[in-house]
Amino acid sequence: MKFGELITDFENSHLPHLAAPTRSKYISLIRCHVRPQWGGFQAEEITRRRMDEWLAKKTEEGLSWETRSAMRKVVCSIFTRAEIWETYDGRNPAKGATVGRKKAKYEKRKLTADETKTFLLALPGDVRLICMVALFCGLRISEVMGLCWKHVDFERGMFLVRQRYWRGDVDLTKTDESSRDVPFCNLEPLLNSLYPGPEARERFCFEVQTRSVAGHTRDDRSIRRNFLRPIAKKLGIYYKGFGFHALRREAITFVAKETGAMQASKYAGHSRLDVTLLYILDDHSEQARAITKMQLPFVRAGLLDAKKKAI
Repeated sequence: MKFGELITDFENSHLPHLAAPTRSKYISLIRCHVRPQWGGFQAEEITRRRMDEWLAKKTEEGLSWETRSAMRKVVCSIFTRAEIWETYDGRNPAKGATVGRKKAKYEKRKLTADETKTFLLALPGDVRLICMVALFCGLRISEVMGLCWKHVDFERGMFLVRQRYWRGDVDLTKTDESSRDVPFCNLEPLLNSLYPGPEARERFCFEVQTRSVAGHTRDDRSIRRNFLRPIAKKLGIYYKGFGFHALRREAITFVAKETGAMQASKYAGHSRLDVTLLYILDDHSEQARAITKMQLPFVRAGLLDAKKKAI
């Protein structure tokens, strides 16, 4: 059987059941990379060596580690699903295939508190509140936009993260661990000012006013393109990859410093602690403070005095 037939079976029978973000990503990867490369091969002709050579070539072409890893995962999923459906009984060549050394696609830079304050103050009020929920509560932008008023527990001061909204699609949270309660603390007055009353339980909490025909948007791409990016560029703090996820990384970094990685992982809704560690940004000011504190006894002993001669 040709691998292209397994791809088609996967697209028709499995993709529709995946979450919208995953489905969108898989469709794109299959169309741009997987089918053009492997569609004409017999399934058993696809060996691990050929997979390794393909992924190595994609590395040379400049594709990010994340994209190469996702490509391998798609091929692996197609073979796995074919095995489950008993339409293929050979070896899965994508298992253990080499993706290459991991290298971040975008810079991960930590803003100072002053830079973050200046940025937030420059935003329109509706965009600012969305950004502050992402920043202070560590929510994914899909989780922020998925909040309805029934998910705002004013008595306990908690956001009840139970669903996500991604470009028109409403679904459950990304993982079981992503379903969580997160304190909103000093955001309460702003939330209260927006609260339309108990009759609006099913309404979404946040949207952004625009000059479009609709008059508002809930699309993260539109908000990032029209508000976050131009304002960050104007303030001189923009870097490639800056957006809602950068605010979430800031939040996780701060909570990890204050409470430890385990609590930060629960706060972030991560299923694995090692994922949380990848989110924690380098805080050079804190590192410098710790190093200075460590050096203090040696400074007092004169060991860091350039004028002090060796004994």
